[in-house]
Amino acid sequence: MTMSIETLLQRQIANRAKLLLEQLAQKLVLSADDWDSIYRALEMALSAPQGWPQAKAIFERLLDDPRGLDRNERWMLLLMHGIEVSAAAADNLVQARLLLELGECYDQISEFERAEDTFLHSATLFRQEGHAEGEGQALNSVASLCYRRQHYSLSAEFASKSRRVASHIPAIVARSDLILGAIAFDQDEDDQAITYFRACLENSLESGEHLLTAKAYSNLGIIYRQIEDWKAAEALYSEAIHHANTVNDRIYLGVFHSNLGVVYFKTRRIEQALSSYHDALQELKRLGNIEQLAPLYNNIGMVYASMGELEAARRNLRASAELWLELKNQAAYDNVMSNILEIEEAAKRARGVAPTENTVPPVSPK
Repeated sequence: MTMSIETLLQRQIANRAKLLLEQLAQKLVLSADDWDSIYRALEMALSAPQGWPQAKAIFERLLDDPRGLDRNERWMLLLMHGIEVSAAAADNLVQARLLLELGECYDQISEFERAEDTFLHSATLFRQEGHAEGEGQALNSVASLCYRRQHYSLSAEFASKSRRVASHIPAIVARSDLILGAIAFDQDEDDQAITYFRACLENSLESGEHLLTAKAYSNLGIIYRQIEDWKAAEALYSEAIHHANTVNDRIYLGVFHSNLGVVYFKTRRIEQALSSYHDALQELKRLGNIEQLAPLYNNIGMVYASMGELEAARRNLRASAELWLELKNQAAYDNVMSNILEIEEAAKRARGVAPTENTVPPVSPK
């Protein structure tokens, strides 16, 4: 019996999807060629009349561990197509997951209004399906977005709602508490911030969420650093580094090494400070994270200044000033230029330059 063209196409799509999923299961890191194969398989499945089951299987495999996703324009277009097809198939849970991922993509390219609308649409679908974990996750994404835009009341409202919806899920509650703690910290309510961050630690440790645990430890470290409890701050930053290293998060490893370097510098352990700063520089420079590189170069410059290595101090301070200009942060630029002026005034001295550092903000709960 001769198969129809449609049946042959369906079999081809199913076989290709099965082979792709088997290959993905064997890889920890996806190459550019891998992503091209994924995109082509999704495009074929989404365009076929009966291709949704195969597209769904590929989407779900990728969304189960989104850390390595290549959030480019092609991926976003596939997400939009997937949302349309899943809606037509009345597959609300997968549609909600795709919307959540699309919201993250919008957030990444600073289309904040679209991101918020997409997150809220996702939360609505999760709620309709009685999926508390998904709804809590989507609400926390809105809360995080509002926090970073300094819409603190809205952020607290969504984080608290997420906490209520998913009160039985430690990982969701931990992220809500991290956001609420960051809000309290920004509003100079340190005691309340400590309470939230400690609650975050309890739940993130229970759920095995190492990156959330690392962020909570680091934020507590910042609070104790501000009150000059250097021993506590050092211990907390060291725990943050340990947990970030467990999940191999290179960006936050860079941030936490930088935080620890501040403690070493303040306690006059200059060689350790320089070592921590260079560990941070190695991670952040490789990733091109200029928001964290700008204050880091300033701090490295001041360490060299305290050692009397003035040329190295100038070089790093100028690198910091250039990055602050690129970021259009005039106040931070002026601060670094003041440090450079101080270096020049102390050029005849080998030591004794008073350390001046950029304040490192609490790690974003994003």
